[in-house]
Amino acid sequence: MIFFDINFKYFIVSIGSIFLALGIGILIGSNLGTNEAVEEKNASIIEEIDTKFNQLKEKNDQLKAENETFKKSISNAKALITNKEINLSQYELKDKQIGIISFNEREDTSNIETAAKNSGANIAFNVQINESILEKDALSKVNEKLSLNLKNRADIMKLIANSIKTSGTSQELEKLQELGYVKLVSYNGNYDSVTNFVVYTNSNTKLSDKFAMLEKPVLEKFSLNKPTIAITTSTSDSKLLEKYSEMDMPSINNIDDASGRLSMIMLMKYGVTSGSYGNPAEGTVLLPSEK
Repeated sequence: MIFFDINFKYFIVSIGSIFLALGIGILIGSNLGTNEAVEEKNASIIEEIDTKFNQLKEKNDQLKAENETFKKSISNAKALITNKEINLSQYELKDKQIGIISFNEREDTSNIETAAKNSGANIAFNVQINESILEKDALSKVNEKLSLNLKNRADIMKLIANSIKTSGTSQELEKLQELGYVKLVSYNGNYDSVTNFVVYTNSNTKLSDKFAMLEKPVLEKFSLNKPTIAITTSTSDSKLLEKYSEMDMPSINNIDDASGRLSMIMLMKYGVTSGSYGNPAEGTVLLPSEK
């Protein structure tokens, strides 16, 4: 996609190059004297630059108009999706079992669950992992609460992952929830039934690098072997999703929009395993397509 801010930078650089050429031409002409031939040459240079300037301005105006048309088309498409969200996704994910791993403490997952259920899918589990698990006294609190002898933070990450992965009861998760380290939104005790994972992230954090400190270590303990999608909201910095792309996950930067939720459904339906989807950004498209 071509966006105006990129075009404008190109436009400014081009103008700068033109005036640099003008300055060099006039400087050379001045050193050669001020006779009539030099003045005619300078006039020719100025005329040529004026022509190129007008051509660039015309091209920039054209790109601006095309960009406005594109943005209007996107806006119209998103409005249509918002009005028809239920109809567009209904029954598309019949028999899918979805596991939600959320690192987003700022927004709940109710709209994601609603979209998934409307499409015919079931929620196998929905667990939020909180930043407080990184606090200095977390290790001692977990050991005391669960009568364990964990040695380091990596052991806590492994405990969380294994507690979710172990089919059956959720006693360990419930104790971790009592400590405030996780939030157990739902858990049906059948992790092995999961067909798709959704990882919910957000850049709104006090941590210097939440992805490296919490998200990636936990996800590595899961050894996710089913199709996984990384999602965030339109208010979050979508650059965070680039780190998930490096983990070979498709991503959605506007799950708070109907179009973002439809992208989630379509990615699961079509089995798409790469790409960036959502609001306009470099390398991002609005919706995925069938492979």
